[in-house]
Amino acid sequence: MSTQNYHHVELKIESGELHRGFTCTAPEDAPCRSRPKDTLLESWSSEEATETGHQCWAVEWVEAVGIEDSIRSYPDRILASVAVDISYEEGVNIEPITPDLTPSELAVVTRFGIHEDQEDKS
Repeated sequence: MSTQNYHHVELKIESGELHRGFTCTAPEDAPCRSRPKDTLLESWSSEEATETGHQCWAVEWVEAVGIEDSIRSYPDRILASVAVDISYEEGVNIEPITPDLTPSELAVVTRFGIHEDQEDKS
């Protein structure tokens, strides 16, 4: 079973406003993009015959209720933390710091969720 995570919550600035979204980058044959061959079924089990290539059902679920109502966490728990660079030029500027990481390291950093800090081994 793959541990690759294709589902992410995204925060981006568009036209000076913060926008939140949910994306799926899974390939066409991923389980989240499979549907029963019988299109009249509203739900299905792993025993049902499915076909791939559909829109991700997780995206459909999140869009149906909205991103704010989809995210659940324990009170006061940080969901993600991004290193930033702060500067001042005609106002405060905050820019994310993008380190040079290998693709596998970048996947861990960009994965949505809580990450345990590695112990300092020095």
